[in-house]
Amino acid sequence: MTSSRGGAVAVIVDHVASAGTGREARRACLRWGVAEPVLDGFACPAEVAAACRAARGADQDRLIAALLAVSAGDGWAQLTILAGLSLRLGWVVAGWERAGIAACDVADAEAELVAACWAAIAAASDTPPPGRPGLVLVDRAWGQVRTIRRRDRRRDSRLVALPDGVPVVVACGGWGRPSLEVLAGEVTGAVTAGRLGLRPARAVYLTRVAGLSTGEAGALLGCGAATLRTMRARAEHALAA
Repeated sequence: MTSSRGGAVAVIVDHVASAGTGREARRACLRWGVAEPVLDGFACPAEVAAACRAARGADQDRLIAALLAVSAGDGWAQLTILAGLSLRLGWVVAGWERAGIAACDVADAEAELVAACWAAIAAASDTPPPGRPGLVLVDRAWGQVRTIRRRDRRRDSRLVALPDGVPVVVACGGWGRPSLEVLAGEVTGAVTAGRLGLRPARAVYLTRVAGLSTGEAGALLGCGAATLRTMRARAEHALAA
């Protein structure tokens, strides 16, 4: 199992399996093989990702550590690590599903998990690889998502229902601006400052502010719901930072 059907993990795996055989991807793989002997002999990122998924224990750790060593500023290396860790990520998602979490919440959490793992990979690219890097990267992402979900539950506990059933956040400390207005301002400011691209900003605005579903927003932006969730999660990580 790699992920829930059509989920964010599957999007990454499918992307690396298809686009990871192209010319640019092959060039990247050649560079890796020159820098890291463990990666020598692989023809493309798709092959490396498949080998990571098939490997176990120390064998997988060696591949992940080698990819981390060449991943600074290398998007293909980072994507390959993500795809290589898809089984571990999928186990986390399966645990949420077994716990009876609503499907829409699982989908959002999966997108957050992928975004958090991607961020953990990027952060680890400039440091010596940790022991058991696959376990560490997924555990870091899992812990971050748990923190996010707990924060969201605390926020939801402060919601009250108006007579017509529309929820609003109870203002704290005299802060009376509507939360959606604040979010819209944050998104606009991030785009203006160059911290957030226009497309990810639209993903946040359409779903969090305008209230569209991920499917509806994805249709407007020309992508699937799973891709939309991943893009939104990465954008929200950037906003939080």
